[in-house]
Amino acid sequence: MSGHYCSEHGETFFKTPNMRGYAHTIKDAKGKVINGPNGKALWCNEEEAVEPSAAPQEQHEAVPEKPFEPAINQQKQASIEGQNARTNLTNLAVAGRLDEGLELALISQLCSFAGLLFDGSHKEKGGHMVEAAKQQGAIEVDRTKGQFPNQGAFLNKCWSELGFQRPDVEKLLGGPITAKTDFDGAWLAIQKSVKK
Repeated sequence: MSGHYCSEHGETFFKTPNMRGYAHTIKDAKGKVINGPNGKALWCNEEEAVEPSAAPQEQHEAVPEKPFEPAINQQKQASIEGQNARTNLTNLAVAGRLDEGLELALISQLCSFAGLLFDGSHKEKGGHMVEAAKQQGAIEVDRTKGQFPNQGAFLNKCWSELGFQRPDVEKLLGGPITAKTDFDGAWLAIQKSVKK
């Protein structure tokens, strides 16, 4: 039995391609079609209902999905923030924009991280910090007589002598190249890493 049944008349509704909806003719008790005043058959039309297969489903309020947030390692995040702060302070110190007390505190902390003893004599030409750095393999460079007057000259030499492009150089140095980069020191570091 189809899902289109008229319980009032005990008939099954049907639909042909020319019909708008399901319907059946109305018959008398003997099964004869009843005609209306105009002489045409009377019809019982099925009420427009949604077919069972297309029954409306419950509407649920759309809940926006929470974007993926990776778990944050608090200790790692604190370390990264500390490194960023030290880098920013170092840039300010190099530019001469830190007061002496803050500059001394920064240098003391940087020396501590590097395993160097800091006695406050950082501004003297032959101070303890300079000597300790030399003992660790640092080379004192006269910035006024450096072999690289600018970033372009440095990158050109990296390309012409070693075949390294900027991304290769930055990867070896562990950070971006800027106008404040110590190009002579960076050149020595790259040469050292190539020799390994």
